[in-house]
Amino acid sequence: MLQAVLIRFAVVASARLGERVLASLREDFVDRILALPLSTVERAGAGDLLTRTTRDVDALSKCVRFAVPETMIATLTVGLIVGALLLVSPLFAVSLLIAVPILVVGTRWYLRRAPAGYLRENASYSQVTDGLAETVEGARTVEALGRQWQRVARSDRDLRRSWLAERYTLFLRTVFWPVVEVGYVLPVVATLLAGGWLYLQHQVTLGQVTAAVLYAQMLVDPLDRLLSWLDEVQVGAASLARLLGVANVSSPRSSPLSNPTVPASTSPTCGSPTSPGVRCCTASRCR
Repeated sequence: MLQAVLIRFAVVASARLGERVLASLREDFVDRILALPLSTVERAGAGDLLTRTTRDVDALSKCVRFAVPETMIATLTVGLIVGALLLVSPLFAVSLLIAVPILVVGTRWYLRRAPAGYLRENASYSQVTDGLAETVEGARTVEALGRQWQRVARSDRDLRRSWLAERYTLFLRTVFWPVVEVGYVLPVVATLLAGGWLYLQHQVTLGQVTAAVLYAQMLVDPLDRLLSWLDEVQVGAASLARLLGVANVSSPRSSPLSNPTVPASTSPTCGSPTSPGVRCCTASRCR
């Protein structure tokens, strides 16, 4: 009952946080777009802007609402289970260390390649949306000039790039997930074998062995959730990078006051020694 109440409040809090983040991101994105020069916005294309304001914002909102709370809960659960296992007997902690090298190596391999892969995947979605938007907006012109084959070829190229990007991230997952699945099973098997040997040596009781194996089995679920949501965190990080990347292309519009190489005024100064013949006029008279 207590767990159900805590889960309910956690879900409500994460949903509220996600909606606030979602609204803030969209408003901030629109402000940054409006601050850009018009030529830069037009060069980016409507499809890219549409993808950033819809898919990227939604992916980041999902990451904030679900991935981050689930990751924190899974991390806390792993810590509590490991602490309980150490209380049963510190000798069983050695069996958990077998999975550490496998999980660390697999996770580092995945994290070195995943950010660039997901950025490329999100960029390919923008290209597909941009191409379709241009085709729809200029449908009459394309039909009048007989350029249908060019638009079809453009869509085929965009879809192929998107397919290659998705295949690469799928390859990363097909390598990463089997590795971590092996890391889940090894601690349970190692704990059972170590517990049996320690029991035969009369160093632990049968109850301690049973509790240790159950705790090792309980580690599977939080570790699985932690590493499963890691993929969603990578998607959210790529979406956040695309949203924040708008600020990197913003540049102040050039003006005479902001450019020191352009004089603010080309008219001679009244009373200047370089222009003695200039007549200076005020509101009342000229001299």
